[in-house]
Amino acid sequence: MLGPKKRVLGGAIMSTYNAVGVIAIGAIAWGLQSWRMIHVVIYSPAFLFISYIWLLPESIRWLLAKGKKERAKAIIYQAAKTNGVVLSEGHFKSLTSLQKLNEIEGEESIGDKRGILVQAVHSKVLMIRLLMVSFIWACVGFSFSGMTFNSTSLAGNKYVNFMLAGLIELPGHLLTYFGMDRLGRKMTLCGSLTASGICCLLVIAVPADKQWLAVSLYLLGKFSITTSYDVLYMYAAELFPTKLRHSMMSACSMLGGVGAIAAPQAPLLATIYESLPLIIFGGTALSSALLTLMLPETRGIRLPDTIEEAENLSKKKSLNVDNTEEGIQ
Repeated sequence: MLGPKKRVLGGAIMSTYNAVGVIAIGAIAWGLQSWRMIHVVIYSPAFLFISYIWLLPESIRWLLAKGKKERAKAIIYQAAKTNGVVLSEGHFKSLTSLQKLNEIEGEESIGDKRGILVQAVHSKVLMIRLLMVSFIWACVGFSFSGMTFNSTSLAGNKYVNFMLAGLIELPGHLLTYFGMDRLGRKMTLCGSLTASGICCLLVIAVPADKQWLAVSLYLLGKFSITTSYDVLYMYAAELFPTKLRHSMMSACSMLGGVGAIAAPQAPLLATIYESLPLIIFGGTALSSALLTLMLPETRGIRLPDTIEEAENLSKKKSLNVDNTEEGIQ
């Protein structure tokens, strides 16, 4: 829904509201002290999302991938009108080219009697990439959610610690914006995962009489894993072709959800060994950082539309840089 130059900034702004939600939950729980009332308060706003059916436009790239060019043009005209931009037919040449590409691919798929998903399954590059991203997603989800839940086990007021774990996410979201554009997706993700892992392991070495240092390192680790989560969402989307992007992202999210499911149980590991949760948080973050180094960089690259383009992301000669605001990304 955003152009190349605004995609990272838009993602960072939207992600900050996740931190606002965490802080709000801590404050609501502290004030109400009743799980039934807490559920009523935090889930009631969900009914507002019904209105999004009419408020949010459909994805232009998805419409083009489905051959719905007129609907895509209508959304673009509306966006141009809102922003006070005058468009000519020349601006829609890329739409025509992409639609023709989709038609050709569709004919080939019918002729070969193979769907796009079957083609993806036969792509060794995409399947390996899918498994790698899913594993990283699971590790990041486990560490991110686990560190939020485990914050109540730190010394001090558990509600305050929980809200601090949410508050520290705000600068983490902002770092995403600066890091992804300047360092690239891969190095920002690898660096933030490494920092989070090291911080978690350092907490274990902090003396018992210096709890302020332990809490500070813990929050720094949460700050770093927050950046990792933000980068991963956008990075993963840029690694897969248009027709498979939603399917691949769903698969990564589903497989990665194993980490989020396991996260609430992390504090229980302390009954076996007090530092075990932090050891696992640090270990999974560092292992994910190493795996990230095997993925291709996507900064400034036009989103791949075909399986072949996605496979060639790691080949420098195939890079197609698109830094124009007008480019449909």
